Amino acid sequence: MERMPYATDSSDEQWSLIEPLVTAWKQERVARSTTGDPGSCDLREVVNALLYQNRTGCQWRPLPHDLPAWSPVFYYFTLWRQDGLDQRIQEILRCQVRERARRLEDPSLVIIDTQSVRVAAGVPKTTTGLDANKKTPGRKRGLAVDVLGLITGVVVLPASAHDNEAGIALLDQAVERCGLRAAQSATVYQRIVTAFNEYPGKVFRVRDLYEHLGLPTDEPSINVTRSRLGRLVRQGLLEQPGRGQYQKRTY
Repeated sequence: MERMPYATDSSDEQWSLIEPLVTAWKQERVARSTTGDPGSCDLREVVNALLYQNRTGCQWRPLPHDLPAWSPVFYYFTLWRQDGLDQRIQEILRCQVRERARRLEDPSLVIIDTQSVRVAAGVPKTTTGLDANKKTPGRKRGLAVDVLGLITGVVVLPASAHDNEAGIALLDQAVERCGLRAAQSATVYQRIVTAFNEYPGKVFRVRDLYEHLGLPTDEPSINVTRSRLGRLVRQGLLEQPGRGQYQKRTY
Protein backbone atom coordinates (compact mmCIF):
# COMPACT_ATOMS: atom_id res chain seq x y z
CA MET A 1 0.00 0.00 0.00
CA GLU A 2 1.43 3.34 -1.04
CA ARG A 3 1.71 6.01 1.60
CA MET A 4 0.40 9.54 1.36
CA PRO A 5 3.16 11.85 0.07
CA TYR A 6 4.83 14.47 2.25
CA ALA A 7 5.46 17.99 1.02
CA THR A 8 9.19 17.30 1.30
CA ASP A 9 9.17 14.20 -0.94
CA SER A 10 11.29 14.32 -4.08
CA SER A 11 9.37 14.67 -7.33
CA ASP A 12 9.92 12.30 -10.25
CA GLU A 13 11.91 15.01 -12.02
CA GLN A 14 14.10 15.65 -8.97
CA TRP A 15 14.70 11.96 -8.41
CA SER A 16 15.68 11.44 -12.06
CA LEU A 17 18.52 13.94 -11.58
CA ILE A 18 20.20 12.05 -8.74
CA GLU A 19 19.06 8.47 -9.36
CA PRO A 20 22.03 7.63 -11.66
CA LEU A 21 24.50 8.73 -8.97
CA VAL A 22 22.70 6.82 -6.21
CA THR A 23 22.37 3.69 -8.37
CA ALA A 24 26.04 3.78 -9.38
CA TRP A 25 27.06 4.19 -5.74
CA LYS A 26 24.93 1.21 -4.70
CA GLN A 27 26.33 -1.03 -7.45
CA GLU A 28 29.88 -0.13 -6.48
CA ARG A 29 29.12 -0.72 -2.81
CA VAL A 30 27.57 -4.15 -3.51
CA ALA A 31 30.54 -5.14 -5.67
CA ARG A 32 32.93 -4.32 -2.80
CA SER A 33 30.88 -6.09 -0.14
CA THR A 34 31.71 -9.62 1.02
CA THR A 35 28.11 -10.89 0.78
CA GLY A 36 26.97 -9.11 -2.37
CA ASP A 37 23.61 -8.41 -0.75
CA PRO A 38 22.07 -5.26 -2.29
CA GLY A 39 19.69 -4.78 0.65
CA SER A 40 15.95 -4.30 0.55
CA CYS A 41 15.69 -0.59 1.39
CA ASP A 42 14.21 1.71 -1.26
CA LEU A 43 16.87 4.40 -1.72
CA ARG A 44 14.36 6.93 -3.00
CA GLU A 45 12.44 6.54 0.25
CA VAL A 46 15.73 6.98 2.13
CA VAL A 47 16.24 10.26 0.27
CA ASN A 48 12.66 11.28 1.12
CA ALA A 49 13.32 10.53 4.79
CA LEU A 50 16.47 12.67 4.72
CA LEU A 51 14.58 15.52 3.06
CA TYR A 52 11.87 15.26 5.72
CA GLN A 53 14.40 15.26 8.56
CA ASN A 54 16.31 18.18 7.06
CA ARG A 55 13.18 20.28 6.52
CA THR A 56 11.47 19.61 9.85
CA GLY A 57 14.60 19.36 12.02
CA CYS A 58 13.25 16.34 13.88
CA GLN A 59 15.54 13.83 15.58
CA TRP A 60 16.32 10.54 13.86
CA ARG A 61 14.20 8.26 16.01
CA PRO A 62 10.91 10.24 15.64
CA LEU A 63 10.88 9.87 11.84
CA PRO A 64 7.33 9.00 10.67
CA HIS A 65 6.49 5.30 10.65
CA ASP A 66 5.52 5.30 6.97
CA LEU A 67 9.08 6.30 6.03
CA PRO A 68 11.99 3.86 6.35
CA ALA A 69 13.13 3.15 9.90
CA TRP A 70 15.54 5.68 11.33
CA SER A 71 18.44 3.20 11.63
CA PRO A 72 18.83 2.42 7.88
CA VAL A 73 18.20 6.09 7.06
CA PHE A 74 21.01 7.17 9.38
CA TYR A 75 23.16 4.29 8.09
CA TYR A 76 22.88 5.46 4.48
CA PHE A 77 23.31 9.09 5.52
CA THR A 78 26.61 8.17 7.20
CA LEU A 79 27.82 6.08 4.25
CA TRP A 80 26.98 8.77 1.72
CA ARG A 81 28.90 11.35 3.73
CA GLN A 82 31.91 9.04 4.08
CA ASP A 83 31.94 8.14 0.39
CA GLY A 84 31.35 11.74 -0.74
CA LEU A 85 28.10 10.94 -2.55
CA ASP A 86 26.35 13.91 -0.96
CA GLN A 87 29.04 16.23 -2.34
CA ARG A 88 28.79 14.73 -5.83
CA ILE A 89 25.03 15.22 -5.82
CA GLN A 90 25.40 18.81 -4.65
CA GLU A 91 28.00 19.56 -7.35
CA ILE A 92 25.87 18.04 -10.12
CA LEU A 93 22.84 20.08 -9.08
CA ARG A 94 24.90 23.26 -8.71
CA CYS A 95 26.36 22.87 -12.20
CA GLN A 96 22.93 22.28 -13.72
CA VAL A 97 21.51 25.40 -12.08
CA ARG A 98 24.44 27.45 -13.39
CA GLU A 99 23.97 26.08 -16.91
CA ARG A 100 20.28 27.01 -16.85
CA ALA A 101 21.34 30.52 -15.84
CA ARG A 102 23.63 30.59 -18.92
CA ARG A 103 26.81 30.61 -16.87
CA LEU A 104 29.95 28.54 -17.05
CA GLU A 105 29.92 25.30 -15.10
CA ASP A 106 32.66 26.50 -12.74
CA PRO A 107 32.43 29.95 -11.15
CA SER A 108 35.22 32.47 -11.63
CA LEU A 109 34.23 34.34 -8.44
CA VAL A 110 33.20 33.21 -4.97
CA ILE A 111 31.93 35.28 -2.05
CA ILE A 112 32.83 34.24 1.49
CA ASP A 113 31.49 35.34 4.86
CA THR A 114 31.37 34.05 8.43
CA GLN A 115 28.90 34.27 11.29
CA SER A 116 29.33 33.43 14.98
CA VAL A 117 26.33 31.71 16.54
CA ARG A 118 25.46 30.35 19.97
CA VAL A 119 25.18 26.60 20.44
CA ALA A 120 23.11 24.29 22.61
CA ALA A 121 24.19 23.54 26.16
CA GLY A 122 25.22 19.96 25.37
CA VAL A 123 27.72 20.81 22.62
CA PRO A 124 31.29 19.79 23.60
CA LYS A 125 33.38 22.74 24.75
CA THR A 126 36.33 21.47 22.72
CA THR A 127 34.46 22.47 19.54
CA THR A 128 33.33 25.90 20.73
CA GLY A 129 34.98 29.18 21.67
CA LEU A 130 34.42 32.89 22.23
CA ASP A 131 34.39 35.36 19.37
CA ALA A 132 36.72 38.07 20.68
CA ASN A 133 35.13 40.76 18.51
CA LYS A 134 31.42 39.99 18.83
CA LYS A 135 31.71 38.46 22.31
CA THR A 136 29.59 35.53 21.11
CA PRO A 137 30.27 32.11 22.65
CA GLY A 138 29.72 29.16 20.34
CA ARG A 139 30.81 28.30 16.83
CA LYS A 140 31.76 30.20 13.72
CA ARG A 141 30.21 29.03 10.47
CA GLY A 142 31.47 30.13 7.11
CA LEU A 143 30.03 29.91 3.62
CA ALA A 144 31.48 30.35 0.16
CA VAL A 145 28.91 30.99 -2.58
CA ASP A 146 28.94 31.98 -6.23
CA VAL A 147 27.13 35.02 -7.63
CA LEU A 148 23.90 32.98 -7.81
CA GLY A 149 24.11 32.17 -4.11
CA LEU A 150 24.93 28.49 -4.73
CA ILE A 151 27.16 26.98 -2.06
CA THR A 152 30.71 26.03 -3.03
CA GLY A 153 32.16 25.59 0.47
CA VAL A 154 31.10 25.23 4.10
CA VAL A 155 33.21 25.27 7.24
CA VAL A 156 32.33 25.18 10.96
CA LEU A 157 34.95 26.22 13.51
CA PRO A 158 35.04 27.35 17.14
CA ALA A 159 33.92 30.97 17.42
CA SER A 160 37.40 31.82 18.70
CA ALA A 161 38.94 30.96 15.30
CA HIS A 162 40.16 33.92 13.24
CA ASP A 163 38.26 34.81 10.08
CA ASN A 164 41.45 34.19 8.10
CA GLU A 165 41.39 30.54 9.14
CA ALA A 166 37.82 30.16 7.94
CA GLY A 167 38.57 32.05 4.73
CA ILE A 168 41.55 29.86 3.85
CA ALA A 169 39.53 26.70 4.47
CA LEU A 170 36.66 27.99 2.32
CA LEU A 171 38.96 28.96 -0.54
CA ASP A 172 40.64 25.55 -0.40
CA GLN A 173 37.22 23.91 -0.72
CA ALA A 174 36.26 26.18 -3.60
CA VAL A 175 39.46 25.34 -5.48
CA GLU A 176 39.07 21.62 -4.80
CA ARG A 177 35.42 21.39 -5.79
CA CYS A 178 34.94 23.90 -8.57
CA GLY A 179 38.06 26.02 -9.00
CA LEU A 180 40.38 23.60 -10.76
CA ARG A 181 39.29 24.81 -14.16
CA ALA A 182 39.47 28.41 -12.98
CA ALA A 183 42.98 27.84 -11.63
CA GLN A 184 43.96 26.20 -14.90
CA SER A 185 42.50 29.06 -16.94
CA ALA A 186 44.46 31.54 -14.79
CA THR A 187 47.68 29.69 -15.68
CA VAL A 188 46.68 29.68 -19.34
CA TYR A 189 45.94 33.40 -19.11
CA GLN A 190 49.45 34.07 -17.76
CA ARG A 191 51.04 32.09 -20.59
CA ILE A 192 49.03 34.01 -23.18
CA VAL A 193 50.01 37.37 -21.68
CA THR A 194 53.64 36.22 -21.79
CA ALA A 195 53.20 35.48 -25.51
CA PHE A 196 51.94 39.04 -26.08
CA ASN A 197 55.02 40.41 -24.31
CA GLU A 198 57.35 38.24 -26.41
CA TYR A 199 55.75 39.35 -29.70
CA PRO A 200 54.65 42.96 -29.07
CA GLY A 201 53.73 43.69 -32.70
CA LYS A 202 52.05 40.39 -33.56
CA VAL A 203 48.28 40.06 -33.92
CA PHE A 204 46.80 37.02 -32.15
CA ARG A 205 43.48 35.25 -32.06
CA VAL A 206 42.66 33.42 -28.83
CA ARG A 207 42.14 30.04 -30.50
CA ASP A 208 45.38 30.42 -32.48
CA LEU A 209 47.20 31.19 -29.24
CA TYR A 210 45.81 28.05 -27.64
CA GLU A 211 46.94 25.93 -30.58
CA HIS A 212 50.35 27.64 -30.65
CA LEU A 213 50.89 26.92 -26.94
CA GLY A 214 49.58 23.35 -27.26
CA LEU A 215 46.59 23.96 -25.00
CA PRO A 216 43.22 22.16 -25.21
CA THR A 217 40.81 24.34 -27.17
CA ASP A 218 37.64 23.73 -25.16
CA GLU A 219 35.07 26.48 -25.58
CA PRO A 220 34.57 27.40 -21.86
CA SER A 221 38.30 28.10 -21.32
CA ILE A 222 38.50 30.13 -24.52
CA ASN A 223 35.48 32.21 -23.52
CA VAL A 224 37.00 32.95 -20.10
CA THR A 225 40.31 34.00 -21.67
CA ARG A 226 38.54 36.11 -24.30
CA SER A 227 36.64 38.01 -21.61
CA ARG A 228 39.86 38.63 -19.68
CA LEU A 229 41.62 39.92 -22.77
CA GLY A 230 38.66 42.22 -23.39
CA ARG A 231 39.24 43.66 -19.94
CA LEU A 232 42.88 44.37 -20.86
CA VAL A 233 41.65 46.14 -24.01
CA ARG A 234 39.41 48.38 -21.92
CA GLN A 235 42.34 49.10 -19.61
CA GLY A 236 44.45 50.20 -22.59
CA LEU A 237 47.03 47.41 -22.31
CA LEU A 238 45.92 45.62 -25.49
CA GLU A 239 44.22 46.78 -28.66
CA GLN A 240 41.93 45.08 -31.18
CA PRO A 241 42.93 45.71 -34.81
CA GLY A 242 39.99 43.52 -35.92
CA ARG A 243 37.15 41.37 -34.64
CA GLY A 244 38.50 38.64 -32.38
CA GLN A 245 42.08 39.91 -32.82
CA TYR A 246 44.33 41.13 -30.02
CA GLN A 247 47.64 42.95 -30.06
CA LYS A 248 49.85 44.49 -27.42
CA ARG A 249 49.42 48.26 -27.44
CA THR A 250 52.61 50.13 -28.28
CA TYR A 251 53.24 53.76 -27.49
